[in-house]
Amino acid sequence: MRKLILLLVVITLFLMSCTKEGENSYSPVIREEMGHSSYDIDTLGVPENLDERFSYAYGNLLAESLERASQDVDALYFARGFLDYYSSSFFTDEELDAIFLEYQNRMLEEASIEYERKSEENLKEADEFLDVNGKRSGVITTSSGLEYEVVRAVEDAPRPKEDDTVLIDYKMTLLNGQIVESSYDRGIGAEIPVVDLIEGAREGILLMKKGERFRFWIHPSLGYGENGISSIGPNELLIFEVELVDIL
Repeated sequence: MRKLILLLVVITLFLMSCTKEGENSYSPVIREEMGHSSYDIDTLGVPENLDERFSYAYGNLLAESLERASQDVDALYFARGFLDYYSSSFFTDEELDAIFLEYQNRMLEEASIEYERKSEENLKEADEFLDVNGKRSGVITTSSGLEYEVVRAVEDAPRPKEDDTVLIDYKMTLLNGQIVESSYDRGIGAEIPVVDLIEGAREGILLMKKGERFRFWIHPSLGYGENGISSIGPNELLIFEVELVDIL
């Protein structure tokens, strides 16, 4: 699997390197399998048969994938590694495996550092925002730090209990305005057991009466915390606008 992935990725860089001046020592095995010499790539016309068109399209696809990956890759050594696969390599298979592991560990370490930096940045922004927002007229802060305002109040209506299931319409956004999820966009409300909600949303729903509409600002410690989820980064503040449609 490892060699297959490398082979696919390296083909693009190999083709790119073939056009570089002074690079003229390519393996005759490769030239024969490709059906072209290493010198005539620039003179190729528009591909005609299906194999030629597929080869060209696949090359474009691989180049796009490499560009999106944004890896620190040396194109010439990529090409040399591809060629050496058919003859002799600088490294044994065991050494190659060790290189991949070392590179993977470096990527993980860099990702961890960036994740920690983003986590601290998001937490600072959340704390600063809530400090200002909590002082606005009409905003109430609970003992847990949850901030909310009543958008539409209703008199003489029941409140849900923690073991209830509720029907809600809602929109959840990040501090930058990005919509994470919205029942309004789906055109249908969500039936959710109260106990399944994140801590801040659960506390907020229990404050509401049927038919009311609230806006909550949920501190990361009451949301998805420093771990986040796929659509929510570490220590992201959440803005939760919700209408309690019914208690089921």
